[in-house]
Amino acid sequence: MLRKLTNAYITTGKAIRKRPCLDKIVTLEAGTVGLKSFAGKLNTFYGHGTAIAHADVRFVARRLPHWTNGSAPTKIHLCEQYNALAYVVAEYAGPVYRHHYLDDPGAWAAATTYAANAFRRPTVANGFRYEVTAGGGGASGAGEPAWPTAVGSTVVDNALTWTCRTFAVTDANCPHSKETAKQAQKIFSKGALDASTVRYCKTGDPRDWSAASDAGFIPAGLYAKGADQVTAIGPFQKSGLWIAFSDNSQVWTVDPNPAKNVLVDSIEGIGTNYHRAAGPVSRDLFFLAQNGFRSVSLISITDNLQDNDVGSAIDKLVKAEISASDDPMALYYPKLGQEWWINGATVWAYTFSRTSKISAWSKYTLPFTVDDATVLNQELYVRTGNDVYRVSDQVYRDGAFSIPLVDVQMFFQDGKSPAVTKQFTGMKVIGEGQWTISHLFAVENQVLESLPYEMPAISAAGDLHPVELIAERIAPHLTHQKDETAEFSALMLIFEKLGVV
Repeated sequence: MLRKLTNAYITTGKAIRKRPCLDKIVTLEAGTVGLKSFAGKLNTFYGHGTAIAHADVRFVARRLPHWTNGSAPTKIHLCEQYNALAYVVAEYAGPVYRHHYLDDPGAWAAATTYAANAFRRPTVANGFRYEVTAGGGGASGAGEPAWPTAVGSTVVDNALTWTCRTFAVTDANCPHSKETAKQAQKIFSKGALDASTVRYCKTGDPRDWSAASDAGFIPAGLYAKGADQVTAIGPFQKSGLWIAFSDNSQVWTVDPNPAKNVLVDSIEGIGTNYHRAAGPVSRDLFFLAQNGFRSVSLISITDNLQDNDVGSAIDKLVKAEISASDDPMALYYPKLGQEWWINGATVWAYTFSRTSKISAWSKYTLPFTVDDATVLNQELYVRTGNDVYRVSDQVYRDGAFSIPLVDVQMFFQDGKSPAVTKQFTGMKVIGEGQWTISHLFAVENQVLESLPYEMPAISAAGDLHPVELIAERIAPHLTHQKDETAEFSALMLIFEKLGVV
């Protein structure tokens, strides 16, 4: 049993291994924000001004200017694939939020008739689209106009006047909320005028939020068992939508046909204020609630929604470190089978395996604040400033930063003989790496600890390391801070019984 596990995790083979470290792969060109996977690339985003292109071909910079003044986004809350195109929710100074659909309105063509309010892009795309705002029904000229790149500016093209627009969604019923998710061929987003509702777009067309009998809203607040203002939305299993409030949550079955949207069940007392901190683990949904990490699962036979105190073991630690102003994000790291919650420079990692019967929490401390993170081709990438790192088990330090301190502390071990004084004489360990070992030996005063010493590489099953303590029980404490592999899979304490306490 482990009392503390920092910068290490439990493998599916039930060994304790040093966490994967951060391998710097690039310093990006200045001027972009965000890091999202889409279309097989790592995507960043920027606003008005000179076009930005990344020299590293693994990255694509996408223009995402403010819809009226062209200023740059400050954060990206969502980038989802929709009809093989990107649907993006961006934050701007204020803060204000806007939904963008990076579709292709088609290229401008010479001597072509365009209707009023038609959209086209230049033959060489520049990140803007252009609307016919005067002369609708007339024809374009023989030569392509010089397209302006200031939002709202115009250019005359023979009989037509084109106005520069962004790719922001313009339907008045689109709520432009950061709490947004995709499910059932629709985009769902917290209502703007009525935050107790969840609005959704037309099936197959995320620019249309007004289509009769297709676009609409879910009146989630009517069924809320507590607060009725939506705080988070996320997909749940194959066709479900999780809707959370600050102190309760619901699961709905959603469908391309809105008539089939049905409330499945709701839970009182368990909600969240962190809209990006929810993610699937197996068939459950894990999220950060006010009192720690929790999960919801659906018993399919009875359609009962159940909450589980999956994070109760670390509640005290999490509540001490998470503040109301934080914006933690959840990602699944498939290479290790872990769900990560990244909050600034801290990662709470949950390792889960039904086959190996493992469910264990770890705390990872990073040398910098993570601005954004994403998973592409099973690799996890994090961004800080303009630097991007790949999480890798092939490196043992975080870039040029100091080596992370691995800290493993076990619960007190009494050899199944409580209230019996013992003379601990040695310890056998199987593993790899140079570890430093000490032992806590007083349950009533857990600052008392034996002097630490460094063990040699522990790879042989027969090695015996001295302990030399007389106590009823002891708690092994192992640390590691070297540029190397670090793992141990077995630990055995050798002792003799001296008598009843």
